Amino acid sequence: PVVYDMVIKSVQEKEKQNLPTSTEVEVKYLAPLEPRTQIAQEVPSKDIQDKVLFNLNNISIENYQDKTKQLKELLKPNYFGWFAITLINQRAKTEPNYHELYSNVIYLLKDPLLYEYVLFATYTQAQKLMNKGDISSQERNYVKNLGGWLGFLTLAKNQPIKNRNLAVRELLIESFNNARLEVVVPFVCKLLA
Repeated sequence: PVVYDMVIKSVQEKEKQNLPTSTEVEVKYLAPLEPRTQIAQEVPSKDIQDKVLFNLNNISIENYQDKTKQLKELLKPNYFGWFAITLINQRAKTEPNYHELYSNVIYLLKDPLLYEYVLFATYTQAQKLMNKGDISSQERNYVKNLGGWLGFLTLAKNQPIKNRNLAVRELLIESFNNARLEVVVPFVCKLLA
């Protein structure tokens, strides 16, 4: 509580200094690196999209192993980019209660390229939201949810977060200097939780 009060007071003092506000803030220490692959990414046909989304909509703790097998049959390596973006934008950032389930699905699919695309989509979405100058409370909640999701994908599964993708310490310092702690601190807390 004392540290939290100090952080809030510091942020309020920075705001009083009339720092220039802009509609976009550049976050330097969150740098997504696109997966290296020779496989051209594409959007699947509407039929395959519907089948994949049907499986995602009906997945639960009881049936996730069967649904993962069905997903494995539907997802070809050239659809991984689409699947990762869909999973992050429609599920991971809005449904924190299912993070563990979705991360288990990713690990059951056992494809390193898919894992790289999911990480890339997560970093990219978090960066887009953090770069927004005027961020709403719902968008701050999305950033926090993405931190939890990233934690489930990496730290909870004993996988590292590479410093070249996300430099946590530097990100916190940068957010302090830019009066953006209210966005970054919840992200980092959920990441480490």
